[in-house]
Amino acid sequence: EDGDYDKSLQTLEQHVLGGTDSEQQSQGNSRMSTELLASSLLLLGNVHATRGEVVECDDRYREAFEVLSIETDNYGAISPHIGQATILVNHSAVLIRRWQVSRHQNALEIATGSEQQRKLGIGLQHPKALIYEALRMLFNAMNIVESTLGVNRIILADCCHNIGVCLEIIQHPVDALEYYMKSLKIRCRIADRSGLLQLSMATTIENVAMIYRLMNRKDSSQNSFLSYAASLMENVIATRRAQLGPLSGGLAEAYFNLGLIELDRRLPKLSRDCFRKSLHIRRT
Repeated sequence: EDGDYDKSLQTLEQHVLGGTDSEQQSQGNSRMSTELLASSLLLLGNVHATRGEVVECDDRYREAFEVLSIETDNYGAISPHIGQATILVNHSAVLIRRWQVSRHQNALEIATGSEQQRKLGIGLQHPKALIYEALRMLFNAMNIVESTLGVNRIILADCCHNIGVCLEIIQHPVDALEYYMKSLKIRCRIADRSGLLQLSMATTIENVAMIYRLMNRKDSSQNSFLSYAASLMENVIATRRAQLGPLSGGLAEAYFNLGLIELDRRLPKLSRDCFRKSLHIRRT
């Protein structure tokens, strides 16, 4: 959280090396040590993802998943672990991010395979394959959550949101909208004093607004879509201004998207005002 990723990597790697010596752990502490090892590997993957080292991130996520795969129930049967769902949701988010980066890359640059592209895993497979792999992980995560005693609603909400993102990418906006709504419905029922859930909901609402904009572009007779989209984006702007402050990148993006919606509504004055606010924030 302090931005010292090198020290974070060193600390986590030391912890992982210590946690792998499970034979020295007592039987009573074996489950706890296994979960701590998996948590350390997950955090290690998150640090690699933050550094843009997605290939290394993938490896740590898979290792964390495998560590929890050896957990058994009282009858000796392998049972799903809720931590596996968390790992899959994190991994899917990284794959989605990799797709977002890869779609902006020139085919020639991808073929050369620079160091940065190696870190991001670009060119290793067709970009859309990343999305289908993310979907597979997310549906697997949902199955784990639903089969685990004590459903973790936050993970389920994150699953639904990421599934919506994937479906939107592969051009199934109506299905994406259904999963976004499921995510919002779950989050609305969770008490939140930190504001983090409000920010997560704002991201989902923003995606819903842009789907309504897309629906209007396909059927311009449905002007109500644009009015609703504009109302949703104003909600997103209010949330991000309150939670992140007046100069956040997320607020700039929300103003830009509202500008696009107002442009489609044929309200150029409002559109220009939104674009100016977005530009001002980005320049500050």
